[in-house]
Amino acid sequence: MRSDALPQAKPGLELEELEGIDEVVVIDGEGQRCVSLNLTAAAVLEMCDGKHTAQNIANEITQASGADSVQVEADVAALLAELTQYQLLES
Repeated sequence: MRSDALPQAKPGLELEELEGIDEVVVIDGEGQRCVSLNLTAAAVLEMCDGKHTAQNIANEITQASGADSVQVEADVAALLAELTQYQLLES
């Protein structure tokens, strides 16, 4: 996904945090797909609102974590590709 792309989560996704294990379960609106994400990946998915570019998302994660921006950009790009593969993002 290009850094200027505006990723959009599919409508009707439900996110439920699993306390004590730092994971979030994402259930699609039709109840046919369930995906487990770590908290950072879930935060990225929540920012996929069609208003934040992939670069904006990477910048926010970098700012919040203090991690290396080049690594975060690569990680966010890889995660967005995975979320697309899991059919959690609009294509």
